[in-house]
Amino acid sequence: MEYSVQAALAQAHDGKIDDWVQSYLRQGPRANLALADGLLGQRRWWVGPIQVPIWEPVRVCGPEPGLEYPVPLAQWDVTTRELADGFTDLESVPPLITEYRFGRLSLRDGNHRLRAFELKGWTTCWVLVWYNTEREFLTDHYPGLDQ
Repeated sequence: MEYSVQAALAQAHDGKIDDWVQSYLRQGPRANLALADGLLGQRRWWVGPIQVPIWEPVRVCGPEPGLEYPVPLAQWDVTTRELADGFTDLESVPPLITEYRFGRLSLRDGNHRLRAFELKGWTTCWVLVWYNTEREFLTDHYPGLDQ
């Protein structure tokens, strides 16, 4: 399976975004098995991929104090610079995976990619957004998703 924005858009159009997400998280270049397994724990409602300003997703991983998944600064810098050096265009990179949480987009997969986008000077990014309840999905949409 391909892991570009266009591939994710095609899978979403066909109603198969869950399949794309599971494949990406299990077999993609930076597999995240814990998240893949966690997403299977209950039904999710998805929006996207959509393009949002780069400052919208809230990172949960990185070198800053207090983040949910701390990474040593030296390791963070090496990884994000290597990613940035390898990126040629935004559409060839898998969309970031975010969770809607109280009006914000919590970045659950793609924290290193987001920093690499910043290093590239890109001002937007592609995201998938999951909602944990149908009520949130139907009535509490993230404002940037009303495009």
